[in-house]
Parts: sequence; C-alpha cells; structure tokens
Amino acid sequence: MLALQAQLNEPSTRIGHIPLVLSHRQGAPAAEELNPRQLEPFLPQGARASVTAGGLGYRLHFPLAKATCLSVIIPTRDRLELLQACLSSIDKHDSGCQLELLIADNDSLEEKTLQWLRQFAAASSPKRRQVVVKAPGPFNYSAINNLATQHCRGSVLLLLNNDVEFLHPGWGYELASQALRPGIGCVGAQLLYPDRTIQHAGVVLGVGGLAGHAHQDFPGNASGYQRRLQLAQEVSAVTAACLAISRTTWDALGGLDAQQLAVNYNDVDLGLRAQAHGLRNLYLPQVKAIHHESKSRGRPEGAAFRQWRSEWKVMEQRWGVQLRQDRAYSPHCSLEAADFSVALRSEAPLVR
Repeated sequence: MLALQAQLNEPSTRIGHIPLVLSHRQGAPAAEELNPRQLEPFLPQGARASVTAGGLGYRLHFPLAKATCLSVIIPTRDRLELLQACLSSIDKHDSGCQLELLIADNDSLEEKTLQWLRQFAAASSPKRRQVVVKAPGPFNYSAINNLATQHCRGSVLLLLNNDVEFLHPGWGYELASQALRPGIGCVGAQLLYPDRTIQHAGVVLGVGGLAGHAHQDFPGNASGYQRRLQLAQEVSAVTAACLAISRTTWDALGGLDAQQLAVNYNDVDLGLRAQAHGLRNLYLPQVKAIHHESKSRGRPEGAAFRQWRSEWKVMEQRWGVQLRQDRAYSPHCSLEAADFSVALRSEAPLVR
C-alpha cells in the first residue's frame, strides 16, 4: 500500500530503477491482503476499470465496446491438422468479443488443404467473417502478416501461429481490451508447451545474447520469480506467436519489418519500436494457450542459420546497447536464461 501511495503522489516518470540488489529470495513474500475497492483510487486517471482479487494478486478488467472486432490472422502452409486444432480451440472457448478470421495461405500444395480452405472461405457469414488471403512466395512471416492486415476490418489485430490452441474462454476480450488502452503497444499471452511447461511469458532482452522468453521451461502452475509468472505486467516485447495490437498502433509503427527481419526477431523489433513511441508492452497470464513449438528444435542449420545470423546482426546494429538493458529485468539477473537468478555481469549497471 505504501508503494501505491507513493505512485499516487508522484508521476510515473519520477519512478527510477535502482541497479542494486536490495533483496533477493527464492520464495515470494506474503502479499498484503486488501479489499479490491481499496485499489480503485490508484487506477490511471480516466480508467473505467474494475478490480478483482484472484490467484496470486489482483486483476484489472477494462471495458470493451460490443462493436469491437478482433481480427485473427493465422499464417499457414499445409499442416492442416495444426490449423484445424487452432480453429477448433477458437470455437470451443468463447473469445468474449466479435471475431473475424483471416487465414494467410503461404503456398499450400496438398489438395485436402486447398479444398478445406475453399470451404472455410465459403462459410463466411455476417456473424463471423472468414477470409483466405493468398500470400505466395518464399516464407516471410513479416510480409505474410503485413499483407493479411490489409484485408482486416477489426480495430484490434491478433497475430496467431497455426500451432497455438487457446485453453480458456474470454481470451479475445482480455487481449483486445488491453490492446485498446491508451499507451499500450503489443499484448501477449502465456504460452505453454504441450507438457504444460512455460514456452513464453514475455520477452527478456539480452538473454542468450539478444532476447529470450521469461521463465521458459518453468512448470505452468509455478508462481515464478516474485510471482511474476502469474501476474500481468509490462515487458519489453512479446512473441508474435500470439500478439495483439490495435490497428491504430500497428499502422503508426508500420507493421513488421519484412525487408530485414523476414523470419527472426520481427516481434522483438516491433516491441522495441512500440517502446520508442512511448508505448508499453504487456504480458497477460490470464490468457493461456498451448504452443506446439518443439522444445528441442535446436540451432538452425544451413540457410536457416545464415538467415538467423543475418537478422541477429540487423537487430544488433539497429538497437545496440538497448538489447542488454531490459528495463523490466534487473541488470543483476542472469542472461544465460531468463529465470531471474542472480548473476554478476561484467558490464556496469546503468541507473535509469
């Protein structure tokens, strides 16, 4: 409560990051029990949010107009079973808002896939618009999504991989209501491997040399460092496997970089550009989904390795020292893995 009162009396621009280890513990301290109504004076001015208690803390709920439409963009190339499982999860778990579905087909060849895509587009209706966008040519994740957004009508865009499956209802409402808040850039979800360990809980800069996923491989039901795995929070970036952003912000940022970041790090770049525009990127643990990305993909080889290195260099040249100064991750935490363990780094921490 004391920290909240301090924030109420001082603008957020005067809150600094002290690069010193004042306290570090394995378990999270017991939370001060507060009535959710006691927290309402600390909400942003003009916010019409409500506060509820749940899980390991409190949750803010922001209103969403009934007319709001979420445009879900799913790139695909064959692998029909993955796409069908993804769409089945969308149908099974009510999004909580209006949807339109856009499948961006990157040169599928299998007849069963092509037939299914024709049937999908033919099933479009006033209740739910369904579109298949042809995106031919060599795989370029950025270009495919940029092209698909030209066909979207929604005020919020959701970039979604075809191997993602939502686990609970209300996912669309949560993502869209946060993405439409003033000052918000990219909004991401908690993604789990099929074995229910964490695949993504926000991006931490500097991990592995450039960027990595916070709490990766932690059990999905773990609280994480200082409960951060289970609490909504600001992060430097989120993965484009499930990334929501308002249409207005997308247009202002210019979408993904299809020229220099076709496959790798385009989502990190988008998050950093959002920050450069004074926007905040959010991780939402209440939006949970399975991401069937392999835990053991290993290092890319051949042409994939050369492209990865090329795009790595683009990020280093573009963002430089910022890639080692994640403002949501202590400079005394490890960069070997984003597990928030203490590690002494050679470079001197900066006061921000």
